[in-house]
Amino acid sequence: MIKRSIKQSRSNAKTINRLKKKLDSIAIKQLRNEVANLSTQLEEAETARMYAEENADFWHDQVTSLDEQMAETNCSLGMTKKGEMVLVQH
Repeated sequence: MIKRSIKQSRSNAKTINRLKKKLDSIAIKQLRNEVANLSTQLEEAETARMYAEENADFWHDQVTSLDEQMAETNCSLGMTKKGEMVLVQH
């Protein structure tokens, strides 16, 4: 009876070890998938950030140019009650 119980204990230990290895394998696959997803999201966010910076630089240049032109012509920017932007000459 003792021999049977020892054999069963060893068998149970082997089964537990196999299950641990299987669970570790599953966890690693899940982590790899998550890392791949996060990497893709990071690339997309980086692309969006670069586009936003380029867009902001473009509009900054436009505003600077418009400001210089208005200073040369003695004009300023105004807004109507309807929210339309207009040039006002002084």
